[in-house]
Amino acid sequence: QISPSFPNALIGSGEQVSIPFSWRVTVEGTESLSCRILTPTQLVEEFSFGGGQFSSSSIEWTEAEEEGASTMMPALIALIVAAGIGGYFLLSIYTNTEEEVEDEDYQRTP
Repeated sequence: QISPSFPNALIGSGEQVSIPFSWRVTVEGTESLSCRILTPTQLVEEFSFGGGQFSSSSIEWTEAEEEGASTMMPALIALIVAAGIGGYFLLSIYTNTEEEVEDEDYQRTP
């Protein structure tokens, strides 16, 4: 698959133009690109505007190896942040409970 599907450019006489595009393949193996200039269907002779076709050399596609550490680091950071927030809330609940108990004990003594 290439993106955009139909890359285009206006090329004047004697000019050279580079057309960037993304090329993705979903299976491993050898692939090549075959490009041709689209000419209007009304033309009797296909090569009257220089038409023709070009094919790239074969390219070997392999599956990229992903590093496990790249996905592990954000998960570890999220776990540490969640533990910190959870600890803060538990500590604040515990502190409020102790203050309420101390207030009740203070009020009970005559």
